[in-house]
Amino acid sequence: MRHHFLILTIFICSILPACTGVIAQETGSVKRRTITSAASRPISTEGRESAEQALARLRSLRDGWNDVNRQFIKQNFVAAQKLDPRAYEVQYLEAKTAVGDAFQALPKGELRTAIKQSIDIFDDLEEITKIFHKNSPFTTNVRVADIFTYLKKYNVPYESGATRASYGLTLHQDFVMSYILPLRYARVNRIEVLLGGKSKPVPPPPTYEQMFRVPSPPVRPNVGVEELKRIARRALEARLRGNRVQMNILLDNAFVYYGLRGIELNKEQYIGKLIPDPNVQAFEFEQADMSFRQEVPILTTRVRYESYRGEFRSFKNTYTFINRGNGWRIATWRSF
Repeated sequence: MRHHFLILTIFICSILPACTGVIAQETGSVKRRTITSAASRPISTEGRESAEQALARLRSLRDGWNDVNRQFIKQNFVAAQKLDPRAYEVQYLEAKTAVGDAFQALPKGELRTAIKQSIDIFDDLEEITKIFHKNSPFTTNVRVADIFTYLKKYNVPYESGATRASYGLTLHQDFVMSYILPLRYARVNRIEVLLGGKSKPVPPPPTYEQMFRVPSPPVRPNVGVEELKRIARRALEARLRGNRVQMNILLDNAFVYYGLRGIELNKEQYIGKLIPDPNVQAFEFEQADMSFRQEVPILTTRVRYESYRGEFRSFKNTYTFINRGNGWRIATWRSF
């Protein structure tokens, strides 16, 4: 009897670990299936709409900042600022509300995490801006110690940009923002992709002109000196022959004539005074030079007149031209 009991005990002990292992494996399998199922729960229509609303608000925040190029940092100037602080203040509150609604409607998963990470960077930008504003009336720099948490969080290499001041190590505000602001594109782009859209390309660093609002140089019109000389020649011929019809075609409606002894005439007055000149037999250009005042072409000439008596006299004439879509016309005419 004792022998049979011993054999039974050995048999039970031999199979018990295996059974325990099977139970453990099944339990783990159930847990894994539960986690996987929770992570891949389908998003409801309400959840998707809430996520799209949050994305739209986050786009507004993303586009509400002026980017910065650390190659063009100026000591007493800050470029990395909100484009319209008053509008951004409301947009930020709207985004916070929309993100909160999305959190309520979305299950745990990649999309919910992406939205959280996106609003986090804008929350941090608010706090960073507050730190900057403490010193903004006096300096465009910020103490490394005051902003150290965010420098570490966003891997800003502060050692390479820090300068020593009497009150500690400092960084220019634009140096800090040049590393943090570009990350907002990646955060918002992640939401775009998860919702099936296309991410917005990260723009290249702004140029010097873009950062400091320098007006672009005007584009010079495609016109040559010979073309302007032909117009000026036709105008001189019309003046000498008293041809009012031809002169009306050549002059712009806002035309002004400036003559000797302070004479100033508009188009109507100038044409009204036109009469043939009985003294001039012919004329020729001795000199004609073209220049530009911004985008306005200017023709400066010296004209040699020959009288019927064989006498010669030279006068200077300066013309500015304008093209309103119907060809070049004379805008001003100075004769001296």
